Amino acid sequence: MFNYYIYRFGQFLALALPLRLAYFLAAFLAQGYYVFAFRDRRFLKANLRVIFPTASNRQLRKISRKAFRNFAKYLVDFFRFEKLNRQYIDKNIKLDNLHYFDEVLAKGKGVVVLTAHLGNWELGGVVIAQLGYPFWAVALPHKNKKVNDFFDAQRNRKGVKVIAMGKAVRNCITEIRKNHMVALVGDRDFFRKRDYHRFFRQAYAFS
Repeated sequence: MFNYYIYRFGQFLALALPLRLAYFLAAFLAQGYYVFAFRDRRFLKANLRVIFPTASNRQLRKISRKAFRNFAKYLVDFFRFEKLNRQYIDKNIKLDNLHYFDEVLAKGKGVVVLTAHLGNWELGGVVIAQLGYPFWAVALPHKNKKVNDFFDAQRNRKGVKVIAMGKAVRNCITEIRKNHMVALVGDRDFFRKRDYHRFFRQAYAFS
């Protein structure tokens, strides 16, 4: 429950403050969280060690701090979704190769959109939905129902319909048959069944 109120307070600040100030405050708080987030720091450093095997501990700490700051800025963008409309998209967001979506949808068989936890994946989905595409996204439900409802409401208000993990296969097939777009974040392995691919000159496991 505490996390829910933290998110709502964060949303209040993100909407009340100018964007640059909200980013600054989020980055500042992220640095404070970095000091106490022992578990998150350890996991992040282990992942970065795979990507940067020759980096020093000091370099990995620098990259880790930047990752914490960037994630905090991502949350600011997520909290500010209600300010995002077609006018804002046209003015601030560059879109390339949308014709590929149009070409596949024209075949009437639906679209599977595969992405990763890279950049602002939530913003990408909202932008596509705001452009009028029938967009669904598979998401892992949060353990806290109020937090989960808050996150899903943020997406739904901007046209992104959520398919919860657990019922995803059947619902995905249903939406694809309706010629809708279904988005998957494909870089997380829940079942320990892995395919290895080359990325950044290293081998990584993907579900």
